[in-house]
Amino acid sequence: MEKDNLKRAILAVCALFIFCTYLYCIFPAFKNDDSPETAAAAYTLGIGHSPGYPIFTMALKTFMTFPAASPAFKSNMFSAVLAVLALIMAYSSAKKICSIAFGGSAYAFGLFAFFTAAFSFIFWNQAVEAKGGIYMLNLLFLTLQLCLAVDLICSYDPGRMNMLFFICGLSMANHWPSQIIFIPVLMYPVFINIKKVSIKNMAASVLLAAIGMSAYLYLPLRAMNSPVLNIGNPSSFGSFWWVVSRAGYSAAKIPFMTALKYQAPAMFSLFAGNYSILWVLAPAGIYGLVKKGYGKLAGFLGAVMLVAVFFPVFINTTSREDLWMQDIFLMPALYIMLLFIAAGAAFIYGLLKRSYTKQLFTVILALLIAAMGFNNFKKNDSSRDFNSYDFGNNILSTADYDGVIFAEGDYYIMPVIYMQDVLKRRTDVKLAITNFLQFGWGAGDFGKKYGYIQYKDGDPEYNVNSIIGYYKDKTKIYKTIFTPNMDSLNLPYGSAQYGLLRVISDGKAGASSSAIFKIYAVARGFDKKYLDNSPVNTYLSSIYAACMVTQAQELQKTGSFASSAELMRMALFYPDTVIAKK
Repeated sequence: MEKDNLKRAILAVCALFIFCTYLYCIFPAFKNDDSPETAAAAYTLGIGHSPGYPIFTMALKTFMTFPAASPAFKSNMFSAVLAVLALIMAYSSAKKICSIAFGGSAYAFGLFAFFTAAFSFIFWNQAVEAKGGIYMLNLLFLTLQLCLAVDLICSYDPGRMNMLFFICGLSMANHWPSQIIFIPVLMYPVFINIKKVSIKNMAASVLLAAIGMSAYLYLPLRAMNSPVLNIGNPSSFGSFWWVVSRAGYSAAKIPFMTALKYQAPAMFSLFAGNYSILWVLAPAGIYGLVKKGYGKLAGFLGAVMLVAVFFPVFINTTSREDLWMQDIFLMPALYIMLLFIAAGAAFIYGLLKRSYTKQLFTVILALLIAAMGFNNFKKNDSSRDFNSYDFGNNILSTADYDGVIFAEGDYYIMPVIYMQDVLKRRTDVKLAITNFLQFGWGAGDFGKKYGYIQYKDGDPEYNVNSIIGYYKDKTKIYKTIFTPNMDSLNLPYGSAQYGLLRVISDGKAGASSSAIFKIYAVARGFDKKYLDNSPVNTYLSSIYAACMVTQAQELQKTGSFASSAELMRMALFYPDTVIAKK
């Protein structure tokens, strides 16, 4: 009993240490992805983009009752909490598998799995940002289901089967595309015990799964109350299904073989690098499980891993620019790989006969984990990364009072949503999200917020023209520099560069000097390591320089040669002129 309490205390200390490490590394505000919207949806009890993430939104809102820090910081902190819980489950699963297959308590191999996962790149990367919390919760649900499935493979228990179905339902209500692919393989433990499953037990399990999925009722119930963030407005059955089924995603289909040529190498690179050289232990783990008579268990875990690889790589084709998304969706496969790595370490350890060889093996593993942690700390320390926060502020600072901004692209839209809906900053600015204006709910939502406009469902050209026509004589109208959807429309207006935005007009110049770039919040600077470690940060920093060049060229055409030359000089040395001083 005392030894068990000591082991629990050690695990608690390890969990606290990892949490503090993540807490140090998390973004001070938000990452330049969906994180601002994720935080805003929870803070306002609103509805984010499809499929709505009801479980995560309600859980994060509950966590936000914690009194300290900003909503954005608490959203990042929640991801770190979920990550630590997932690590504890990794410890428990690895310990159980190693103990079953190789005997002994396997406590050390549980801790080995704990720290190997904690210091791996992609896990750490997602543990420090708000959007990563959705995938951490998904991974936590999967680890719980796998733990229950392993128990059911070893011996049938009705209570565990009920819990397996309930957690499956909860996971479906978090991010169903990531859960539904595992349902067939997770039903394997039920299939092999089918003769022991009573009708009453099966009915109870299905009911519990439905109860877990009932969290989706949050979407129509909240939509009926017109929350400030209400993407898709799922107040009717048709709009509810549109949101949940992700019907609004209509990206151009990339040919399978074209995508496979870069997706497959990226996958192999991730598997070879995420756990450093420790991946070499995975084949030994599979061999050890089979040799010890647990081929059925190894086969089950292998099947889960194959499913986790097959769909992100061979079904969900991704553009080169979005390959980072594939890395995230491969986290479940990496988790199974972790279990095989832990099993491999336990198997090899058992083969060593002399105590000094076992000690040497232990030291080598510890040093490899420490080296991996040191390397990935440099990549994932985001404690001073304000790039997306400052970018959102600067977008709003560009607009005149009561201005209208047509925006496309997450980098432009998400920070502004957080600034306005959470911080209530520059709420005078009217945000028109061009992608949403093709839908009746999107144009209608704009009208509810800012005043009625005439619109037609499915006619973005009419809706954009309607907004511009209504406001063009009342205030300045802008658009972000990335507006492919808007640019494809037949609009009788031109535009001119004005800072980070373009002024929509009948041909008048946007700016007469370089002054607009001098009001932007770049005092913190662009820390070079955040540019080196993040292609998105590099892209954000390049936008400033690109806008300077464009505006300089337009100023030159109007005869403002001094201002044009000044902007060219600023762009030439950007971002070196604002690199954070060490």
